[in-house]
Amino acid sequence: MLKGEFLVAQEQIEQLFAAISEADSVLILPHNDPDPDAIASAVALRYLLEEKLRVDAQIAYRGFIGRAENKAMVRYLGRPLRRLNKADLRSGRPIALVDTQPGAGNNPLPSQISPAIVIDHHPWCDATYEADFFDVRPE
Repeated sequence: MLKGEFLVAQEQIEQLFAAISEADSVLILPHNDPDPDAIASAVALRYLLEEKLRVDAQIAYRGFIGRAENKAMVRYLGRPLRRLNKADLRSGRPIALVDTQPGAGNNPLPSQISPAIVIDHHPWCDATYEADFFDVRPE
């Protein structure tokens, strides 16, 4: 990594942390029926938030984890996520979307709620610009 790239990455981390600087807890939502990249992204973000900011970060999903390799990954990681319940979305805590975006139609986030954080690699959704922090790299 070149020095300039490091500085850009450091600036992005600071912006990510600023998006939830006042929060005690964060809800991380991968896309529905999460697959390995959604699960890994959610677990990595949780680790970063808990270790660096000491924020309670919980991962919740809607749908099913049905494929054998997805179940194996969840077991291997010590069951890091749980099913989403209605109260999760009404808690008022910041929400982070990983491997999905608001308005994509493949996540449980209601349209009237803007996430604090969006991290994804799929084509842009307009509602993503409402997030406090977003890192979307479709290339």
